[in-house]
Amino acid sequence: MIVPVWVRHISKPSQEVLQYAVLDDQSNVSFVLQSLCEQLDLQGSPTDLLLTTVQERNVHTPSSRICGLEVLDFNREHAVKLPMLFTRDSIPASRSQIPKASVAQEWEHLHPIADKLMQYEPDVEISLLIGNNCPSIVRPRELVVGKDDDPYGQRSVMGWGIVGKVCKSTNESDKSEAVCNKIVISEAHEHFAFSTKVKEIINPQRIIKVLESDFVGSTRSKSYSVEDKRFLSILENSIVKRADGHYEMPLPLKMERLSLSYNHQLAVKRWHQLLARFKKNPKFLEDYRVFMKDVIDLCAEKVPPDRLKVQDGRINYVPHTRVYHPRKKDQIRVVFDCSAQFDGLP
Repeated sequence: MIVPVWVRHISKPSQEVLQYAVLDDQSNVSFVLQSLCEQLDLQGSPTDLLLTTVQERNVHTPSSRICGLEVLDFNREHAVKLPMLFTRDSIPASRSQIPKASVAQEWEHLHPIADKLMQYEPDVEISLLIGNNCPSIVRPRELVVGKDDDPYGQRSVMGWGIVGKVCKSTNESDKSEAVCNKIVISEAHEHFAFSTKVKEIINPQRIIKVLESDFVGSTRSKSYSVEDKRFLSILENSIVKRADGHYEMPLPLKMERLSLSYNHQLAVKRWHQLLARFKKNPKFLEDYRVFMKDVIDLCAEKVPPDRLKVQDGRINYVPHTRVYHPRKKDQIRVVFDCSAQFDGLP
């Protein structure tokens, strides 16, 4: 099932590109050509994938995550925001499966949809593979069928496609290539299309790089200490990807049975100091409020009431303060003081 779609990024809705998209209900993720990302000037965060295909299992493949892409049907009647996609250098697909009005005219039962198909564009790339993680697009909305072995018309929200062996007029002597489900087979060799199982590999080194990006000028030796290796092991074995697409990792504590000081008093004291500064500087208050609103809305989790006064050695309050960018005086950043000491203990 291949359909024409207009592709754009939600940040640049006027920059649209006409492409073909494969609708694959057997793929658990969606893919986009790297060349299309370059055309739209999109850059994603690097990652690695484990691809399982009919040819190989768990193949390590470098990729990037792309978010914010939106597709519209050819007539621009429907727009759907795509889930996160992974980049690939190629999307194996047979252009013979692109629906054409001339093909529909060869089958009597497909005549009603012939005028609903976009004129075939040989220069338009097949740049997207939309998987079952976007069911609103992949789900069939309407079918037009003939005999049991005839090709059938299928409509998605992105338009009509034709599924099956379609060309009656194809020269039967030309059997150098045939399409069989997700496998394109030629006489000389075999080309296997996208896998139906994809798993993203969580790379601890990349996570460390992201964490260290906050510290300008930080350097790291090429070799890892024993503690570094233990930290990497904790991340590698315990990071999980949540349903909302974010990653969750444990605190890499040096001691498993760590007893933290109950520093509620310190946090309250530092908060009162902040309040005094807020009263003296309304702009400081507003900048702080805007920053913390994002933290609270996007990152923070409310502590259950029954945990507010617990003192079991696992509760610690982290005071915070602010810094302004040295070259951008209006750009505030709230810093959480994790090294703050209380009663001589960190």
